[in-house]
Amino acid sequence: MSSYTVSVTNEATYSGSICLFQLFPRLQDPSAITYIWRSVPSRPFAGTVNFSWEPKYQFMWRSAPEGDSAGLSSVEAAEHKEASLWQNNAVVLLKASNGSYYFSQPYAAKDSELYYMKADRTVDPADKVRLGLSLDSRAVVSVEAHPNTLTGFQLDPVTYMAYGHWHTGQVFEREMYMQQAIALSFSGRQRLNVHISASNLLQLV
Repeated sequence: MSSYTVSVTNEATYSGSICLFQLFPRLQDPSAITYIWRSVPSRPFAGTVNFSWEPKYQFMWRSAPEGDSAGLSSVEAAEHKEASLWQNNAVVLLKASNGSYYFSQPYAAKDSELYYMKADRTVDPADKVRLGLSLDSRAVVSVEAHPNTLTGFQLDPVTYMAYGHWHTGQVFEREMYMQQAIALSFSGRQRLNVHISASNLLQLV
């Protein structure tokens, strides 16, 4: 599996955090939430910041307080289970008789082009459980879990970078801040260079 690296030089006018998040364009669920899954503090003119990752996703379910805006530090419960296309690309979320949630063992879905997550009939919407994908056990995306529903996540999301004051695990409000982000279009490459300019703009170089 290919790994990816992004090197960032920072010449902005303020110190902040360089953040990564991913969007799944084919995900049509209106309850979808995007999380900052990598964040590194950065001071202008203090050297290069490097991000490297391999797209090995995990299935994730999590419960969190209303709004889910405080980030992973506020999670009440969570589970991550390794996912892989073609062999273990599907999983079922169930609720046990004692009220706890758990995943089935991952299995191979007939359609191997997506990651599939099914919410069993035992899932209770009142519990406000969310299911989605994580990378390195850090939340990437989640949707509300409702009984007898099936959600598919594409295998090639678009990775974005933003510079600001977000932290890992925080919800990224796309409607407000997408203009501050840049798409990292690898187009067959495995390494990119990004420059944060004196006008605080992110540019591929």
